[in-house]
Amino acid sequence: MEELIGISLGLFFFICTISAYTMGFRHAKQMDKGIAPELNLNPVKALNKAIEQKETKKEEAETRQELDEILNYSKDKALEAIKRGDKD
Repeated sequence: MEELIGISLGLFFFICTISAYTMGFRHAKQMDKGIAPELNLNPVKALNKAIEQKETKKEEAETRQELDEILNYSKDKALEAIKRGDKD
């Protein structure tokens, strides 16, 4: 019985040590990129935040692409569009 308790406690502490190491490694990589690491203990909030960040990145990319298209629109492109019959 004591052997079973010892093995289970050893396994538990081993898993805790490995998870702490990986969390520290992840935070070090974030700090290297200049991002302040956050400890997310609530997985629902973390998931919602990740979804919001993904949506904002997608919207920013679309806006950036539209702006690039507007700024890079030249007279030659306009003439080609007229010849093709595009309405843009």
